[in-house]
Amino acid sequence: MFNKAITFLLSAEKSLNQFNQKTRNEVEKYANRQVKKTAIVCFGVGVLVGFGVTKLL
Repeated sequence: MFNKAITFLLSAEKSLNQFNQKTRNEVEKYANRQVKKTAIVCFGVGVLVGFGVTKLL
């Protein structure tokens, strides 16, 4: 009886670890894409603001 419970819990732990790793990988992929998009947008806005400031001076 206890052997079955221990085996079940160990297999559940392995499954959760695999799911956790997959989730981490997906979050990391999404975060990397968001960082790239944010960098591009901030650069573009910075260039536009820079040109705007130079035109005003």
